[in-house]
Amino acid sequence: MPKGTYERTENQKNKLRKLFKGHKHSEETKIKIGESSSKNLKYKTKQNEIIRLYIKEKKSTIEISKIFKIHSSVIWKYLRRNGIKLRSVSEATRYNGIWKGDNVGYSGVHAWVKKHKPKPRFCEICKKRPPYDLANISGEYKRDIKDFEWICRKCHMEKDKRMENLEKGRLKESKLQ
Repeated sequence: MPKGTYERTENQKNKLRKLFKGHKHSEETKIKIGESSSKNLKYKTKQNEIIRLYIKEKKSTIEISKIFKIHSSVIWKYLRRNGIKLRSVSEATRYNGIWKGDNVGYSGVHAWVKKHKPKPRFCEICKKRPPYDLANISGEYKRDIKDFEWICRKCHMEKDKRMENLEKGRLKESKLQ
């Protein structure tokens, strides 16, 4: 038999249909089928547990599959068949084991705020120029959209007092010359 996938011809399909048409299983085979399906349905006895883990404890399908030693696709299909709304990828990342929550660093908070706070057309301070910078208001870098503002470069430099420092540096240079 050749390896890989291939499509059967109509002739082959017809032969297989005739071969298995009206095929009846022996009693022994029926017992074996029943036993194997009851083994596969072990997780069905834990239905409430799977639902509880997914909905109340916010576990992912992968985490649940490790608990029950079943492939995650089986859990995923089970949840879908039972009308349970599956979490989107962005929603599921909150429950990911490497999600840092409020312990995230500078670049992580900025990336999160850029994703969740829409960029306005003009600077939130001067309302004249388009904003280029996402500035933190409190200096605490917490995961709070209200603690950030989209501002233009000039307003950002004035707010951080970088313009004053720049002018002080120029004055020092002119005195040295």
